Amino acid sequence: MKRTLLLLFLTIAGSLTVRGQAFQWANLQGTDYFPSIQSDGANLISAGEITTPTVFGSQTFSGGCYLAKHNTNGSLVWAKNIIGATIQIEIATDRNKNILIAGAYRDSLFIDTVIFKTPRRHQKEAFIAKFNPSGNLIWIQKLIASSNPLLTLDGNDNIYLAGSFQGTLSIGNTSLIANGINSTYLAKFDSNGRLQWVKNTTDNTNNVAYFFEPYTNLQGGLNEDVYTVAVFSKTHPSGELTITKYNKQGQKLWDKRIEYLGHNGPFDPRPSLSLDSTEHLYLSDRILGNTIIRIDNTSLTFSDTSTDNTLFTKLSPTGKLTWAKILPFGSRVIGTRLAKEIRNELTMTRDFADWRTGKESNHISRLDTAGNILDSKTINARTFDPLTRSFGIYGITLDDENNQYITGGVLGTIRLGSLTINGLLQGPMTPSNGPTRVSGYIAKILNHFNTVSGNLFIDANGNGVKDTGEKPYQEGIIEINPMMAYAVSDSNGNYLAYLPKGNFNLTPSASILNYTISPQNHSVSFTGTNQTQVKDFGFAPIPNRNDVKITVTAMTPSRPGFPLKYRVTYKNVGTTTLSDSLNLKYDQANLTLGSVSVTPAVHQGNYLRWNYQNLQPNESRNIDLQFTVNVSTPRSTVLIAPSYISPFATDHFKANNTDTLRHPVTGSYDPNDKQVNLDKLSPTQVNSGQLLGYVIRFQNTGNDTAFTVVVRDSIGDKLQISSFEMLSASHAYTFRILDKGIIEWRFENILLPDSNRNEPASHGFIRYRIKPKSNLKLGDEIKGRAAIYFDFNEPIFTNFALTRIAEPNRNPFVSDFYLYPNPAKNYVTVAADLKNRSSATISLMNILGQTISKVTLPGNEQLHYKLPLNNLPKGVYVVQLETGNGRRTQRLVIQ
Repeated sequence: MKRTLLLLFLTIAGSLTVRGQAFQWANLQGTDYFPSIQSDGANLISAGEITTPTVFGSQTFSGGCYLAKHNTNGSLVWAKNIIGATIQIEIATDRNKNILIAGAYRDSLFIDTVIFKTPRRHQKEAFIAKFNPSGNLIWIQKLIASSNPLLTLDGNDNIYLAGSFQGTLSIGNTSLIANGINSTYLAKFDSNGRLQWVKNTTDNTNNVAYFFEPYTNLQGGLNEDVYTVAVFSKTHPSGELTITKYNKQGQKLWDKRIEYLGHNGPFDPRPSLSLDSTEHLYLSDRILGNTIIRIDNTSLTFSDTSTDNTLFTKLSPTGKLTWAKILPFGSRVIGTRLAKEIRNELTMTRDFADWRTGKESNHISRLDTAGNILDSKTINARTFDPLTRSFGIYGITLDDENNQYITGGVLGTIRLGSLTINGLLQGPMTPSNGPTRVSGYIAKILNHFNTVSGNLFIDANGNGVKDTGEKPYQEGIIEINPMMAYAVSDSNGNYLAYLPKGNFNLTPSASILNYTISPQNHSVSFTGTNQTQVKDFGFAPIPNRNDVKITVTAMTPSRPGFPLKYRVTYKNVGTTTLSDSLNLKYDQANLTLGSVSVTPAVHQGNYLRWNYQNLQPNESRNIDLQFTVNVSTPRSTVLIAPSYISPFATDHFKANNTDTLRHPVTGSYDPNDKQVNLDKLSPTQVNSGQLLGYVIRFQNTGNDTAFTVVVRDSIGDKLQISSFEMLSASHAYTFRILDKGIIEWRFENILLPDSNRNEPASHGFIRYRIKPKSNLKLGDEIKGRAAIYFDFNEPIFTNFALTRIAEPNRNPFVSDFYLYPNPAKNYVTVAADLKNRSSATISLMNILGQTISKVTLPGNEQLHYKLPLNNLPKGVYVVQLETGNGRRTQRLVIQ
């Protein structure tokens, strides 16, 4: 695929290995140059720099910065391009989930329809803007002569900015004169963006004050107050931090000085602030070796010159020192960051790098409000090379469930539990300076601090214990209630799930026909966190169960004059070794057979038969057939290919011994699609457990080989995930079940060639079946689409596969319904023969199901309507015909 960096959405239900943390998903986006994140309690807001074309959904941003919103599953909700913004953007969210951002720009700034320009070229100005939860701009202000501002909100959603400036700072009609060359300021705005006050916060001594911008030096209080941390550089080897609290009028309430004495190297603090629910203030900072920390009359000495450590201190609401500690984390501390306090716990990140040993690592720790470490997780430990491989955590935020979100930079291939991300260079690399930028990322870590794991195995002797030589049971689904979560066994039969505190039942899928499961379920109970339980399930074969199944799948669309490929998949799902035969018939009138991967024992006309030998339990085999669709075959011709496998008379479950493929001949087509075998189910079929069969097809239409393909399919809440049955796939895969009814397949090292070099081999597919839930009623719709990811490119979304719950239509309301021309450009003719004289509504919809145009026509027995396409973008659309007696749809391609 094309190697341009695009937004990657690898939703992974995998694990971060250590003591209960689990990465749920990670996205590559933008660069590593100080990306920002903030949770609004449920969704994640992120911002960062862009240096190469980056795709967010249907948009491509080429430069400037991005502002994006993702939901709890990591799916993009919306994204905006902020053109002209440079370096870091600060983010805050208010109680109504509105979004505040602050940043800086040179020359000009473009946000939606707002344009700011500086009076002179290369001049730098700052801005603050507010958006509603949908991403619509509410208001924007600019600050002339400010550096990149820090941003925070107080408990009443008042807004505070802090930063440095030279000369004159201007905010609207208010100006502030700098003290000397460089000064710092603090400004307060109300929630409507009106300036309340601004003040010069520069110390009157000769010390130089500044804010260390990439860290949290500004913290809003629970009421209308605010805290700042100013850094004062003194003569080497000393320096100080000053924490200041201001009231709502901007009056200083108190100062707290933290002195750093005798440290090695230049004074280079990285402070971070957080506030708890009682308005006690916490500060973390790195400490260079051989440092004395002095706070009031308390002194802390750290004399190890070979490592850095972390200062952690707590102040009361009145500024009194509660405690100060040096946390013994060791190594070379690059920086620390604190997240907000939730449930009397604080979260701290620490990045370590030791250039002497070539080692780096990243850690997330939970601490109580007394400064005690509750647990500490190593996110990543590795050897690093700044030119080829690195990983850093630059920010952390928490949602209301205490799930953690992190952001930072990544270069090279980094493993996060079972998740792999691969960061790229985002700028030119020089021998002296190395890469100017690398990929940025955001990731979610679940707050599930307990694990249940186990093994699913073929219990050949039925003793309930896994004995030496007993094989794993692969792709077994474990349902976990009352969470309605799922775990899947891997190729070794192992499964793993992360659970919170509580009681849970684990039950293997009820769709397993030929095995007795022991035990039928397990109960697990967790009374706290960091607890583990191991629960195995044995699958004892029921003796003498003959059961084989067969499926036929069209791997490619059928187009006149083009190749067409079928795959026959057959599998022994019984408990005995079988030898017999299978056969297939194809449409000889419209297809010309070219090649067959397994030579048939019999080939007579359109009939082929193969004999198979020693098919072992749980073994599957494939036969591929290559055809050419005859040029004269009319479009919409339905090709039919019935298949059959023996033995039949002695087969325990005969319904899966036959499969009939029906698929239409098309013209132009979307090679990435999702199909369902039934567009309508009756309530009787729902109650009887009628299976729905789905096929997802994908094709690499890029300009290079795809090394990894990921397919995520939205199952939704109307299908029984526990009844999921995988039937066939084009390539080797692993799959897992994610949150919210999403199934993911990963095709690692698929080496799928692009369609320009090898069109026949550029296709892939997935086929499965699943039962609808039994509580569906008339009018319900089962609707879902898949997202397909080729390497690090944007997801390609398929059409929606739709099945409606409706009574059987014994007298179809329409005998013919067709579109021409198809593909179309400026218009398409909709034609139909209606069985009853009734009015008809024609709707044109995009693949998202959104209606673009609609027209209702008077009753007639024949319909012939020229539908204007109004210069719509090229792509796949749906035309729907609806009368009082029913509804029909056809796919339309606009060129």
